[in-house]
Amino acid sequence: MRSVLVGLFLLLSFQGAHGQEIPGWLAEVLRQAEPDELAYFVGASPDCSITEEEIETIVKGVFVRSRIKPLGGYEYLSKDVYLNVALQCLPIDNNNPIYLIDVKFGKASGPAFILYERSFGSFGINTDKTIKQSIKSGAEAAITAYLQANFDLGD
Repeated sequence: MRSVLVGLFLLLSFQGAHGQEIPGWLAEVLRQAEPDELAYFVGASPDCSITEEEIETIVKGVFVRSRIKPLGGYEYLSKDVYLNVALQCLPIDNNNPIYLIDVKFGKASGPAFILYERSFGSFGINTDKTIKQSIKSGAEAAITAYLQANFDLGD
């Protein structure tokens, strides 16, 4: 389990160096006929002290502040694109946990799920308060990309 998390951390660290500009292929994926609403899915590993309900509250708050109607429940199964926010944790004795936040856009395609390559997540070792702030920052970065793809925000 630890080697899997370390591998994921390394993959995410390379993705973080891409900068703020979203690739053209992702902008195409994110363009929606009804951009004022977006489905989401949240998940948290059982080793995390932060619950799925807490993550959902953070994500919905980001959506509402961005004037996007959050579509929860199983709505993500029927939409062309949804935001996937997943938290994995590795507890460390007498210390803060190692965490991995994976924030990606995805699509349910029949029995399979596609998660697009570009991650807006992060990882580290820190307190629950910092992990929640990192979830919020990742969701905000993803929603910014979504807004840029769907609305003319100017330069």
